[in-house]
Amino acid sequence: MTTCSRSPGTEAHPAGEDRRHQARRRAVIVTSAAGQEDPAYIARLVEPSDIVIGADGGAAVVLRLGLRPDLVVGDLDSLDPVALREVEAVSPVEVHPVRKDRTDTHLAIERARAQGVSEIVVCGAFGDRPDHNLGLLLLVAGLEAPPRVRLVGARYEAFIARGRSELSGRPGDVVSLLPLSPTVTGITTEGLLYPLEGTVLSWGETLGVSNEMLGSEAAVTCETGVLLVVHLKGRW
Repeated sequence: MTTCSRSPGTEAHPAGEDRRHQARRRAVIVTSAAGQEDPAYIARLVEPSDIVIGADGGAAVVLRLGLRPDLVVGDLDSLDPVALREVEAVSPVEVHPVRKDRTDTHLAIERARAQGVSEIVVCGAFGDRPDHNLGLLLLVAGLEAPPRVRLVGARYEAFIARGRSELSGRPGDVVSLLPLSPTVTGITTEGLLYPLEGTVLSWGETLGVSNEMLGSEAAVTCETGVLLVVHLKGRW
């Protein structure tokens, strides 16, 4: 597999940006699927210190929000020629062949991890390709921590619980707990309608599906195994 890099036509970062770049601790990846929903939440989520990575067509979503990617990575098959020229004018672009061994989002996660960040946020994690969605979930489940990886959309968030994990939302928000390993042990919840205390969840069970937040805060703790926490915001 080969890659090539295209340098932008203008300087990607203003003076003094290098020192600030080194201090960044979070990477925000924007995927092509982010354009399938209202992406306004991304602009509210991104902070000035974040590293913003456009995964293929996600770069065009970033530009439409008035933001600038620090890096664009992928085979670029989701960018039309006009959008590609706009991206190349302001951001470094890492081009990969269409026939490759990793998805564009996988490549973006690898580049984010190489930055030494403590958290990666993937915006538009779930689109209309169920195979991509499942592949991303299993990819994240198999990653060593840190960094923590959050898969987010306009109305959802999903992440792998490690130790104690806290959630912020509203009463009635749905929280589902799904084992991605054969068993997950020692699951204890706080602030959920159906409490679990030292519970074991195994493949083939749906006990952890469709719990609800009682207030604005909740927490999930697990001891062993790989537990996926899915937080659905608002009414579904």
